[in-house]
Amino acid sequence: PGRLNYQVLEENARAMDGTATLKRVAILSTQAAREHRFELTLFLPNARQAPVPVFLLLNNRPVSNTDPTRREQSDFWPAEQVIARGYGIAAIQTNELAPDDKDRFRDGVIRLFENDATAGPSPTWAALGAWAWGARRVMDYFETDPRIDAKHIAVVGHSRGGKAALWAGAEDERFSLVVSNESGEGGAALPVHRCLRDLIRHFGDRAVAQPGVDEVGVDHALRVVTRLVERDLLVELVLGPVRAQAQPAPDRALPRVVS
Repeated sequence: PGRLNYQVLEENARAMDGTATLKRVAILSTQAAREHRFELTLFLPNARQAPVPVFLLLNNRPVSNTDPTRREQSDFWPAEQVIARGYGIAAIQTNELAPDDKDRFRDGVIRLFENDATAGPSPTWAALGAWAWGARRVMDYFETDPRIDAKHIAVVGHSRGGKAALWAGAEDERFSLVVSNESGEGGAALPVHRCLRDLIRHFGDRAVAQPGVDEVGVDHALRVVTRLVERDLLVELVLGPVRAQAQPAPDRALPRVVS
């Protein structure tokens, strides 16, 4: 964007019964006379004095899954467990960047750049691209926060959020890790030769899409794979949803970070 600003909406150093500091940050983008705003929720562990690595979730589920008050807690975003191991954890709502809807996906950051263009598919990007763009703007903010180790940021997503996480990591080398859970044939399965062969056999030059939302042709799929290879991203396919354990997981699942 032409201009990027950050506004701290809330800061609470006694969150999670004193174990974490909560920050809610508005990320404001201006392009020409147009503006767009979305919100970042961030928890940082109080037990660490040094800058901390952070896991950033692209949340394509209801906002209650990343409730900043912690009155509602979700296995989808196990913030307390992550904080206990010395990491930061953050989330953005994908629908604040682009609704996941074939008729409304421009009603967000895409309109910041394309203004009132509404006819036909977007010539450059759609919902997943907008979500990845938001992750990159969060990284811009992370680089300004002295409590964050911006060299060690993981971008995380599930399903279509996992596709967007892969694209964010492929496009932006500042992300040191991508966690893409069940991102499917338009995501982590793209590097599998069988998947690409099937795309070409069944569709040829035609678009392969979740109807009307993200039109991804074979050429585009090949570009995604190329970017992943260029970045030397290691992708582990996870079969089944990630569930937080009722009891603390073994330390090998997420190593503790010490100052």
